[in-house]
Amino acid sequence: MNRKIKIVPLNDPPNFILNEIKGNYEKIFNFPVLIGKNIKIPDNFRNSSKNQYPVRKLLFYIKENIVDDCLKIIGVINKDIYEEGYNFLFGSAEFNGKYAVVSLFRLYDEDKNLFLNRSIKESTNELGHTFGLNHCNNKSCVMNFSLTINDVDIKEKYFCKLCETKLKISLNKILT
Repeated sequence: MNRKIKIVPLNDPPNFILNEIKGNYEKIFNFPVLIGKNIKIPDNFRNSSKNQYPVRKLLFYIKENIVDDCLKIIGVINKDIYEEGYNFLFGSAEFNGKYAVVSLFRLYDEDKNLFLNRSIKESTNELGHTFGLNHCNNKSCVMNFSLTINDVDIKEKYFCKLCETKLKISLNKILT
């Protein structure tokens, strides 16, 4: 099994964000991280009445169009995403699966550091789900559910002790 994480840029998200996410993943998950080639999402994926992209369709597209050569694969898109029942999402992932996607659209701020921190938090949260982590009740844990941008800003970039322990158990299963 290839023990690498792949970040897949969708529709040209900013490179400085991708590089920061990559560095953060390497520290937290302790796996090599690759940034793949940019993938253009077809225009007809966009729901024109919402001006958003359906996240399930994006996940399926990633599965169908990205070489399945890594342990985990996360798409990063600079477009607004949604799922039925939600006005928008910051991201979505297959729980204990392989694929995830994060949207930078609602994380944007003119303050570059704030934008970076938000992007790292939400992409780490989504990748955490692929390792079998649920949302956490600890408001400062990166796995805390973010319903609003304020929720994103409150939490830290790191796992609480309980989620860190759960992640280590998950990683040990992969490594053995």
